Amino acid sequence: MFFSSFKNTVSSRLGIKSILAVVVLISTISTILTFLFIVRQKKILTDELHARVRSIAQNLAYNSRDYILKRNAEQLYALTKGVIQEKDIERAQIINSKGKIIGHYDWRTIGEEFSFPVDSDSLSEETWFPSELDNCERVIVPIDIEGKFFHRDSNIIYSSGTQNADQDSAIFLPCIFIFPCFSHNGQEVTFSSLKYDHGNKIISSINIYNFKHKILVDGFTHGRWSHDGKLLTFSREEEIAVYNTSSNEIHILCTQGIGRIGYPCFTHDDESLITTLQANPPDINSERLFRISLDGGESEQLTYHKGQHWWPDCSPDGKWILYSDILDFCLYIYHIETGVSVRLFPDLSRKHCGGSFSPDGQKIGYLMEKQGNYEVFITNYPIEKEKQTPDTVYGTQLTSNGRNKWMPTDWSPDGKWITYVQNWEIYIIPAIGGNPINLTESLAGKEIIGYIVLDISFESMQKVISEGTKLAILMTLILIGLGTLGTVLVVKKLVLPLHNLAEATQEIAQGNFDQSVSVTRNDEIGILAESFNKMIGHLQNYQNKIETWNRELGIKVIERTQELAEKHVELEKAYKELETLDTAKDDFLSLVSHEIRTPLASISLHAEMLLNGIVDSEENKKLYHINIVKGCERLTRLVNNVLDISKIDAGRMQYNFEALNIRDLIDEVVKTFRPIIDRKRIQLKHNLVDGNIRFRGDRDRII
Repeated sequence: MFFSSFKNTVSSRLGIKSILAVVVLISTISTILTFLFIVRQKKILTDELHARVRSIAQNLAYNSRDYILKRNAEQLYALTKGVIQEKDIERAQIINSKGKIIGHYDWRTIGEEFSFPVDSDSLSEETWFPSELDNCERVIVPIDIEGKFFHRDSNIIYSSGTQNADQDSAIFLPCIFIFPCFSHNGQEVTFSSLKYDHGNKIISSINIYNFKHKILVDGFTHGRWSHDGKLLTFSREEEIAVYNTSSNEIHILCTQGIGRIGYPCFTHDDESLITTLQANPPDINSERLFRISLDGGESEQLTYHKGQHWWPDCSPDGKWILYSDILDFCLYIYHIETGVSVRLFPDLSRKHCGGSFSPDGQKIGYLMEKQGNYEVFITNYPIEKEKQTPDTVYGTQLTSNGRNKWMPTDWSPDGKWITYVQNWEIYIIPAIGGNPINLTESLAGKEIIGYIVLDISFESMQKVISEGTKLAILMTLILIGLGTLGTVLVVKKLVLPLHNLAEATQEIAQGNFDQSVSVTRNDEIGILAESFNKMIGHLQNYQNKIETWNRELGIKVIERTQELAEKHVELEKAYKELETLDTAKDDFLSLVSHEIRTPLASISLHAEMLLNGIVDSEENKKLYHINIVKGCERLTRLVNNVLDISKIDAGRMQYNFEALNIRDLIDEVVKTFRPIIDRKRIQLKHNLVDGNIRFRGDRDRII
């Protein structure tokens, strides 16, 4: 039974096409899925391997940064030795920015040149690079450091020889910038860079127009230029020095303790320095101003009052020294001739510090606290107290961004700019007000100091991919076999019922409605067979109804024919009635014309006789006039009667019934026609048996 139905299924054209189509479809889908699975699996494994190795390389880059800066080859060797223990990593190398191997588990390769596979600018891309090792790919990760970078675009004019941050052609400093001051020509701002973790100090300068940077001195800080630009003074905790740019000589002027902030400045004649030193006994509150001659000799103490006297600045005329007391956060002015210090703003309760003279000595720029942060202000000097108001707040405010400013201000030699420190960056702002400019912003960034190069083996990954491919192919074959068998079974269940439906449909097409299909299933085909049987039943019912309708239609046609014949007879009868009505109409018109001519003739005759003077007596004239009037009235009534025909037809005609005497009616008619009678010489006699006969009627319509 099974093989018989299977044979019928396979021998069916629909069955063969369905089986072939499904087998081809399953094979195609299985092949595509297998290919996509292999490709996807390879991509996933490759991405996972790349991510894992890149993570190892990034960790190695992070751990090796300090050792690269310190040139610690032993630690770099240990790092690479540990990395190659990782699975799939065949080789690990650390390359510096010049392309030399500085870290390798094989000491013999240290110092050799490394050939990058591509342009070094694209090595930061997260991709694979070719490797010279068989069945390997390469991962390259840059070793970079964030911070401020000072490239050696010029020779350092002085170096203490203590710097350990020297890295090839650049110096890296994750540092802060402090103590800005203008050079003698006003085109550059000199400032100090301080790196706390290594104690590195650098004095450098930056051009305010093109932002070109130069390193001037390393190992020192607090640099200030002389007015003629020939001398540069700088300091550190042990000493204060002056460098002569003409003779290329450096002189150490002071080696005693100079306090925490020994910020020296030149006097107006460039012959001495004013700086902060510790007075006796040395403590935190004994930092005073001293004068040191450039020719040598003992330092001279200038200020003696309590406080910490920092950041001195000399007036252009040599009479005043402006400085800050950091203990009370206020400004003092020292008179050089009298040796007296007075508070600059004695009534100002706000904290203020970091003052400097303008080039003409007529203004002072300083920092004053406002809403928790310091802002830059300028005011006239000498102070015009009578012109100060709460609105001016002891001068004109130049900055207002609410970010903290610190360290002393300084004016450019032409008086157009003021420089200051904000958030440990160097800024300049126009002295007349305007937008500030960050000079050191361009120094920030990342510096690549080397590269991590890892060569990765693909052997283990390819084994996994090969095993996965074999499993995918086996699963594909199993799916094709199961799909083919399932297709045969499904087609068997589909084709046989459809075949029965096709045969029944052919019988119906030949007019044989006595058909039915057995229903043995509840799926869509069973529903289709049941619907087919219902359709056959409906067709048979419709056929019976059509036959019944045909019979009923014949009967109705006969009935309608009889009705039409009857209507024809009625129409003929109505036509005859219309002809009768037409004749009556003609009679009516003849009668009406006669009735109208009668009073008209009477009126005309009476009027003519009166006009011609035939009537001889006044009594007869009066009688004629009366007859004319009555004739007109009658004529009027006749016209009205004619017009009332429509009322008569509509049944709305009104009659004026009254008691009439037949003798009176006859007499009136005779009187009406008397002129005619007399004219024609006719004798008219009328006798009534009974002259008192009475009846009810409409007089006008009778006459």
